[in-house]
Amino acid sequence: GRDYDRPVPGTNRTLQQQLQRALFPYFQGTPNLSAIAAKARAFAFVQEPGFPALARLIRQHAATLATELSARGYKVVTGGTDNHMVLFDVLSQGVTGYVAEKALQACGLIVNKNGIPGDQLPPTVTSGVRLGSNSLARRGFSSKDVQLLAALVDQVIRGVEAQGQREFTLPAKLEQIISAQVAELCIRYPLPGYD
Repeated sequence: GRDYDRPVPGTNRTLQQQLQRALFPYFQGTPNLSAIAAKARAFAFVQEPGFPALARLIRQHAATLATELSARGYKVVTGGTDNHMVLFDVLSQGVTGYVAEKALQACGLIVNKNGIPGDQLPPTVTSGVRLGSNSLARRGFSSKDVQLLAALVDQVIRGVEAQGQREFTLPAKLEQIISAQVAELCIRYPLPGYD
């Protein structure tokens, strides 16, 4: 207590100032009521009887995506997945993660560019893409639908024409065909609560 007003060696702050800065705003702050409400809803959701089955389906769909992408020649990081995410290398197909993300997004498939181990490209470009399976399971997609999605992802990545790390051309016919198939799946499996 008596050292609270003495300077901390190597700084121009007192011990009291260092402690205050460490606590606020980093560890203490105004409660974010919307975040509290969201957490309460999430905790209630995971306590529902059907949640364990949904969690298993999320994991199964991710495993299916990993298997299907591997079968199509993509290197899946870690050789597979034990959770809801699948991270795979797209640079081996001649496109960057950035190009793959934007081309897939143009077709209605939302993914994230993502760095992979040993990635030589900057984080704004990347060599990989990350897929998640949460919404697929939540919407009720079947295993066959997930296999179809992997095929659609593959068609876009193989069909896009990269012209650098960020530039590309996506053939209009390919975009139209894939977008129509994605829209049909979304109509068949609407978002829960929005049907």
